[in-house]
Amino acid sequence: MDAPSGTGEAEPGNAAGVARTTEDAGVQLVLDLVAEVPGFEGTYEWHISNEHEVLDHLFFWEVVQDTVLSYLGQGEEDGPDWRAVLAFLEKEFRRRVPGAVEVIGTSFLHRLPYEGQPGFGIAAHLGPAMTRMYLTLRPWCATPTPASAPDCSCPARVVTGEAGRRCPGGNGACSDR
Repeated sequence: MDAPSGTGEAEPGNAAGVARTTEDAGVQLVLDLVAEVPGFEGTYEWHISNEHEVLDHLFFWEVVQDTVLSYLGQGEEDGPDWRAVLAFLEKEFRRRVPGAVEVIGTSFLHRLPYEGQPGFGIAAHLGPAMTRMYLTLRPWCATPTPASAPDCSCPARVVTGEAGRRCPGGNGACSDR
């Protein structure tokens, strides 16, 4: 697998070191993801063969698609596991590296499914740092709670949300209170 131009000989599993710019940080995030989370190797190779370099925000479109499909149980057999992706991104988000944080926020969290779309419940499984950013991007959502995400069409079983919306116990339907 050829190293993308401008990344200092970096390739998955052989990172070039500390990113020097915010653009480098986004590229490094992609390289680290491919190196640490099994299932993105083919996506990376396809991306490089088409783009001839790492375009971090574009690559993360594929990350979102593969992660949501995995969450829904519809992912490729050798594709990434959604839990590993979320754990990796939470760890990277907590590092607060400029460039990487922007990629995670704008090209992952912002692109997650909205209420009513398949895979919406994945938001309930975000770590605390990504949940704060997710709620900043979608202030109308309430804090998701993983234990009940599959039951409810609300933002992962709303405790309190926009205009006091709540999910009544058990039936999964949202109502305004």
